[in-house]
Amino acid sequence: MRVRYAEKSIYEGLRGLAWRPYLAAMWILCGELQTMYADEFSDAERSLIPPTMDVVREVAAVGESGELTRQAAELAQAWGGVRTEREHEASSGLMNVWATFEGLVQEIAGITPRYDGAEWLTNAVIEPWPAAEVLVYAASKLQG
Repeated sequence: MRVRYAEKSIYEGLRGLAWRPYLAAMWILCGELQTMYADEFSDAERSLIPPTMDVVREVAAVGESGELTRQAAELAQAWGGVRTEREHEASSGLMNVWATFEGLVQEIAGITPRYDGAEWLTNAVIEPWPAAEVLVYAASKLQG
């Protein structure tokens, strides 16, 4: 129950922000995703994350520009390629991470509606927890 409440709170909190504060929050949270999923990233993802984060940070800080929109569109295409290439071997959490990064640059490029990345990020953050809850429950049963 608490996980679903957290999921709803994260999603609604992000969707309730103005555009640039939303991007700043996503930039911070995507940094956390990098830590959570670091062991699962391939070299392709590791090479796409820094320029993706740079574009998100720049738009959050100074606003949109033609150059940043172009960069975002190129990054969205590259993320789509990673997803297509590796989706058969990835965890659902990792696929949500890819979708978060891809979705953010798609939003900036105007390919998808703004705030779509909030759902992907929420899914990527929440994904590891159900298994953890099962382990805690199982551990409590073993002790008692």
